[in-house]
Amino acid sequence: MYDKFLKLFWRNISGERAKRLCAEIYMSDVKQTHSAFWNTAKMVADELKDSGVEDVRIIEQKADGTTKYGDWIVPQAWEVEKAYISIVEPQEVSGVIVSYEENPVSIATLSAATPNGGITAELVSWEDIKNKEEVSGKVVLTAKRMREIRDEAFKYGALGIISYWLPGDRRFIVPDANYWENYCFVPKNVWNGFGFTISPRKGEMLRGLLQRGKVKVHVEIKAKFLDATVPIVTGVIYGSEEVDREVVLVAHLYEVGANDNASGCATCIEIMRTINELINRGELPRPRRSIRVILGYECYALMAYLTMIRDRIGKMIAGLDLDMVGENQDLCRSVLLLSTTHPAARAFSDYLMMDLLEMARNFMPRFVWKIRETGIYMIHDGSILSDPMINVPAPALINWPDIFYHSNLDTPDKVSPDMLRLVGAIGATYAYFIANASTGETKLLAYNIFNIARKRIMDTANEYLKELFRGKRIEEVVNKAMDRIDFITEIEERALRSVLRICSDGEVRSEVDRLCKELKDFAKHEKERIIHLAEKEIGRPIVLKAIKIEVPKGLEEVKYLVPIRKVLGVPTLADASEDMLRELMKITRERYPYSRMLCAPLFWANGKRSILEIADNIRREIGRCDLEFLLKLFRFLEKYGYVELKDLRVKS
Repeated sequence: MYDKFLKLFWRNISGERAKRLCAEIYMSDVKQTHSAFWNTAKMVADELKDSGVEDVRIIEQKADGTTKYGDWIVPQAWEVEKAYISIVEPQEVSGVIVSYEENPVSIATLSAATPNGGITAELVSWEDIKNKEEVSGKVVLTAKRMREIRDEAFKYGALGIISYWLPGDRRFIVPDANYWENYCFVPKNVWNGFGFTISPRKGEMLRGLLQRGKVKVHVEIKAKFLDATVPIVTGVIYGSEEVDREVVLVAHLYEVGANDNASGCATCIEIMRTINELINRGELPRPRRSIRVILGYECYALMAYLTMIRDRIGKMIAGLDLDMVGENQDLCRSVLLLSTTHPAARAFSDYLMMDLLEMARNFMPRFVWKIRETGIYMIHDGSILSDPMINVPAPALINWPDIFYHSNLDTPDKVSPDMLRLVGAIGATYAYFIANASTGETKLLAYNIFNIARKRIMDTANEYLKELFRGKRIEEVVNKAMDRIDFITEIEERALRSVLRICSDGEVRSEVDRLCKELKDFAKHEKERIIHLAEKEIGRPIVLKAIKIEVPKGLEEVKYLVPIRKVLGVPTLADASEDMLRELMKITRERYPYSRMLCAPLFWANGKRSILEIADNIRREIGRCDLEFLLKLFRFLEKYGYVELKDLRVKS
């Protein structure tokens, strides 16, 4: 059905051209500055125009560290001209440790300027000092991530922080890499401090010097903050019939890496160029529906764009997030992950992408990919769009892990033109097929989903049958099987019905209704098969008992309170007070708001489900749910204006 498109795009997508553009984006964005971002945006817009993409526009969003789009605050604009650290004492090892000129990734984004001429101060090790007050008027060296010690260090009067942290085992694998710290001072540097990152090798060298005696460093930073705007770049290939309905390609600019995320942006542009070129050459018909690309700050740009066109979100049929997609998988030790949509809004997009990824093995047999269903709880543009409140099904493609991620070593030499070509062909096929699918093609897609759905139900049933034949707690296993099969069937039916987003004429609707009925009948048959075998095993009828969350005394209100989301998108709590964050931590035991603990409840909150019904869906999704926790969380979200709790006992 779409293999002809995949082959056509594979022949025409140029990985080499995409890599050249990737390198150009990288060379601009690695500078981290507001002026560099504008340079990148203009370059990208020109590339789209040169590719024949229509209505290429630069949309400005405020970058003042204050303005909210949903709950997302765009970081304040920042310029840095000069930044370095040098050792002053001991003199025998004096010299520059790291500089922005040689390594732009070394300075923490939004670091504050030093006084003219810089400062000379004593260096102290955070891990070795006994009294935190010792950091006053000094520069702190730490093996921790900068933001972990930020509040305490600046509270006690530290001038700045030097961190040699790298996540996991990367400090041993790539000891000469330094992390890109882009999160410490956002959205606004209220601490008026600075930060640098250095490699673990340099960090251990400095710590060794400190253990032998006093160390002094000189730091000079010429930088300034601006209340400005940052650009979002968008362009479109217009459809021939349903012009206002769109498939959306998204990727993010303004990061310091070649793979993260110049690769995704370059691939999006190459996809748009190739589709447009094939249309102009007469090798492809103009798609029935439009294809749009949106490039900008990760998440911030998308939230701003969605806020600006909120009344037209419903015209977006589906999306695709091309995140880190250029990795040389052997060199970066990475796998291409398919981050799927959430079960509450499961859609055809995941199944289409699974098919395409599997078909792509014909072109690159050593290419490795796998599904990451929990990826919806990661922060990326795909999870923003796929949030059921926004409801634009947008799987994400992300090479992960990557040993060079968010470091100065994420450079163009780590980018594979073959991988860019492959992902470009997959992404182009995905976008073009959805944009152009006819009644017949939409029905064929529905049949594919039906076959996958039926297999998933059967595989689920077979897993529980294995449990049965172990001969323990048979009745309990049967009831769990009934519960799980019902949940899987609901998700798969949701995905099956989602093809109506593409084409909803009577013929497609009638066929989808028939397939959904057949799917439910199949699920019923599988449940009956389990019951029959279980009864045969124990020699008596099985007592079926629905699995339900027991409501403890004192929590009965969860049956009647219906959360209604009021803020577009998931909360970031970026401007939350310390008291508010402490309050959240008491509930979730997490300071980081964009997490499964927060997202799962919000994703299941559709304005109709009670807290108890939300809890039951969370239980079926992740295997557990605490009603008391959930009630406290929604009370917290109501208190701060993120939800309204409608009480069904109160008559309107």
